[in-house]
Amino acid sequence: MAKKPLHATRTLVQAVADYRTCGLDKKLMGNLKKCTTDAQCVYGPNFSPATGKTKHPHQRRIPGIILSDFLSKVKQMNPQAGQFKNFDDFFDATCKYTGKTPSLMVYDYCLRKGIHLGLMPDKYVYLFCGARDGYKLASGVTAIHYRVCIQGMRNNPAFNPIFSGFPNVSCAIVEDILCYYHQRRPCSANSSNCGCNGNSIPKGGVLGTF
Repeated sequence: MAKKPLHATRTLVQAVADYRTCGLDKKLMGNLKKCTTDAQCVYGPNFSPATGKTKHPHQRRIPGIILSDFLSKVKQMNPQAGQFKNFDDFFDATCKYTGKTPSLMVYDYCLRKGIHLGLMPDKYVYLFCGARDGYKLASGVTAIHYRVCIQGMRNNPAFNPIFSGFPNVSCAIVEDILCYYHQRRPCSANSSNCGCNGNSIPKGGVLGTF
């Protein structure tokens, strides 16, 4: 069955403004730091052994046995600070050790774990699911690799709204903005379009709060 064509419900300029107004960059980093156990790094910051394994929407397509197996393997891998050259090395090593192809599941884990290992994406923006669609919407490019150089994005006028709105933006925030741009309608303090209503976290974007 053919996928529906992508369409934007707002401009990238509007999405970046909404993202900044809601303070989602700070909320993203806060959520990453909440993940102190391997289970939280796989399932998300709201995971609680007492309440069970909480899946986010994009994880609901993944059979529980796969997430459980992935958790078991990253525990065996037991990555340590200083073990990897950079985030990309950590991501590739995780894929190899767990036998997984590059995916959002692996990226989510590496981002949550990496912040505690001093490893965050600094050269490439990873594009899976919503972030990939956001990139396609903004650039008009239909075939892309799962990670693209952030410097190349800085040189592409299509992404000017991101880099003018966040001059020193990190790769992780760029990924989150693209996901947010793809999934949400314009923000309004008097509307449920954004999902934040000025005082909570919008759905779409902000890894770990879907």
